[in-house]
Amino acid sequence: MIYTRGDIRKKLVIMLILGFILGWFCQIGYYQFQEYRKIPRDVEEIGIFLRRLENKIDDEIQLYKIYAKAEGKLREEKRGDTGQKW
Repeated sequence: MIYTRGDIRKKLVIMLILGFILGWFCQIGYYQFQEYRKIPRDVEEIGIFLRRLENKIDDEIQLYKIYAKAEGKLREEKRGDTGQKW
């Protein structure tokens, strides 16, 4: 089969148009995939933030317990508990 210049140009133009369309679809898919990949990172960052917050809360609870124990000892001293039985 012999191709003329017109036939080759038509095929090249059609292939060029199809290439642009395929590239456009690939680009859309790539950007959607990038958005999909961001979700686990965001979830990971939220998890890290929540763990840090939990650790801070645990530290605050420990400090409060220490403070409460110290406050209780001060109250006993102020009451004048000498440990003597009547």
